[in-house]
Parts: sequence; structure tokens; C-alpha cells
Amino acid sequence: MHHSVRRAYVALMEADRRYISGDLNKPDAGTVAAKRGQLTFGGIPITEDKYAPYGIIFGLDRSGFKRWSLVNGEWADEDGAVLTRIGTGSTATYAFEAFYRIWDNFSNDYPNRCFRADGVTATVVVVQVP
Repeated sequence: MHHSVRRAYVALMEADRRYISGDLNKPDAGTVAAKRGQLTFGGIPITEDKYAPYGIIFGLDRSGFKRWSLVNGEWADEDGAVLTRIGTGSTATYAFEAFYRIWDNFSNDYPNRCFRADGVTATVVVVQVP
């Protein structure tokens, strides 16, 4: 989830935080959130990511994730040379570039164990820096 959704989750649980878990010394939200600790939902860890879309919660079970790799990684060598000069003619500089590529694909054997919750109302803080 995005950081704004995490803040909305903490705000939602603040009033009832003492009733959330069996161990009242370590509830799922509230006091753990104040320390920037790992939040949980029923014992499942919550991870926030700045690139996650606003207002959406993803629930993932990673046990079924698989990576199918054709090439684990290699420098691209299409014409017999890994390095390529940058620029052409009089604009050519003494700089070279190369690129590394990985040919792989991903799958999930248990997609029915994952979920997506849309429409979470959260306040997004936007700061413009001059």
C-alpha cells in the first residue's frame, strides 16, 4: 500500500487499538505505528511503497510466485562489441555505453490467494519544492 493508505489504516485503528490483538502490549496498529515499526493486519505484515497506487491495498501470498528465466543476465552483444561509442561524426565523444539485459517472466500458481481492495479513502500529501 501507499504511505497515505498506511496513515489512513493507522487513523482507522487508533480508537480501537487496545482491542485489536490478544497481546495488549503489542497491538497491530497505534503504538507500533508511532515507533515506525512493522504494522500487521492479523499477524500479516503490512508493507508500504512510495510507488504503490493511491487508494489501493494489495494482498499478496508470495508462496506461489515463480520466476522463469531464459537468460539470467548478459551484456547485449548484437554486433560483436559490448561497448558502443556515444555520438556520431564530429559530435562523437570519448564515452561508451553498454546495456545489460535479463530475459525472464513471472507467474503465480495461486492467484486466488491474493486480493486487491480499491476505493480506500486516504489523504495524499503533496509538497511542491521550488
